[in-house]
Formats: sequence, structure tokens, C-alpha cells
Amino acid sequence: MVVTPSYYESAFCLCELGAAWAMAHNSFPLMIPPVDSDNLKAVLHGTQVGELTNEKALDRLFDRVKDALKIKGVPTATWNVKRDQFLKKLPRLLKGLAGFKKVDFGQYEAMRQNYEAASEELATANQRIEELEAQIEEIGKLKDKKEVAKIQRRGQRESELLDELTETARERLARLPDVVIEAMYYQFSGGHLAWPGFGEEEKRADMRRAVENTYLVEGDRVCTLNERDPAVAKALDAVQEVAVFLGNASEELTDEFTEEYDFEPRIDSRRFWQARLGLS
Repeated sequence: MVVTPSYYESAFCLCELGAAWAMAHNSFPLMIPPVDSDNLKAVLHGTQVGELTNEKALDRLFDRVKDALKIKGVPTATWNVKRDQFLKKLPRLLKGLAGFKKVDFGQYEAMRQNYEAASEELATANQRIEELEAQIEEIGKLKDKKEVAKIQRRGQRESELLDELTETARERLARLPDVVIEAMYYQFSGGHLAWPGFGEEEKRADMRRAVENTYLVEGDRVCTLNERDPAVAKALDAVQEVAVFLGNASEELTDEFTEEYDFEPRIDSRRFWQARLGLS
């Protein structure tokens, strides 16, 4: 039993002390400086307590341990050498010990709450690791890129997945002229990009260039997308993924998006295209 200033502040240690005294256990208290015989408390007051810095006390402890464990054949000379080596190092060891500091209840409660929060975060992280390990195992069995992407998206928050899908679509749309992006918006909203009327010569010129560059197919009154063009096809695929995702979005995501943007996330909404897909 090692008696330090902290010992008397610990409810558990005091219970241990009381139990040892009540049951008359074969205990051997050792005082650690700055505790001395003048400031012993509770049932230790008036009892024989050894000092860790005293060689005779250590000798008595050695004898008690040998008797209790029935150890034989340990030369006294060997013990004396080890004891003296320990006592020589002891002042430096005691000097390096941190001083006693009692934590008040407020600090304890804050630390307990932080610990619980950290434990919850750790549990969440461990669960995420298990999910990712399962995904990696499944991915190792696949060759199709789209199937791999579906598995990789499992476990993502809806808002994170929407961000990822719209960012991909926006990057692919950014490679196209503005008038082609507008034609794609009309295709997803159920309309067509009509040839402009009088006074819109600049837009007419933009549409003519898009036709010449094979992004658009020219008609009498409207222009439609050339879905055989590689850049147009890639952008269409990316926007179609966004459309499918929005069609299956939860009410929670819709409410979260609407709260942020003041309109619903719909693929036929011009405001959605302007905010998330780069439509000018």
C-alpha cells in the first residue's frame, strides 16, 4: 500500500484502506514524500508505516514478501545491492513525479462529456472503417466502372452524394458552349432550344457555331442535342445521374436543400441548373 497525498483524495483508495483494516489483511503501508508520520490520517494514524526512503523499512518489506510468497534462496547481499541502487535513484525519480492536483467537479464533468463525445466519434469512425473494408472487398470482385462507383457511394450522406454528382456534371458541362448547356436544360425540362427571333443575332450566331461544331443538330424551328458527340454524351450521362438521384431523393434532403437555396432540387428547375450546374 503506497501512501501519497493523492491516496487520501481517492475514494477508492480510502475504501481499500478501510477494508484492509477491517479484515486485518497483511498490508504493509509505505509513505512517499512529502507524506510523513505527522500527517497520517484515518486508520493509518498511530500504526507502523514504513518510509520508502528508509532502507530498514525496505528490508522489512523484503522479509514480509519472502515469507508471504515462501521465497527461498535469495542472498541478502544481492538484495542489499539492489536496494541501495534503488535508494540512490529514488530522489531523482521523486523529483520527476508530477505534483498532486485535485480536479473539481466542473472539470471532471467537462472531461467526462468530452470522453463520451470522443467515444461516440470513435465508434462512428470504426463503423465507417468496417463499411469501407466491406466495399473494398466487393470492389475487388468487380470490373465494371459504374458498378464500382455505386458501391463506393454507399454510406455517403445524401447531401455529400448530391455535391459529388452535381460537381461531376458541372465539370463536364463546362466543356460545352453556353448555348449547348441551355439546349440540355430544355431537354431535361421538356422543352426545346428555339431559333431566336429578331434582335438576338448574337445568340443565333452562337447556335450556328454550335451546329457547325456538331454539338447541336439544326431543325427548322429548334435545335436539338447531338447525342453522338462525345462531349455532349458525357455531359448527358452526368446530368442523367443527377436527375435519377433527385427523383429518388428523401424528404430530408429536399427540405435541407430548400432551406439553403429557397427552391426545391428539381432537374427541370432553371434555378437548380443556374445554382448547381453552371447554366448562365
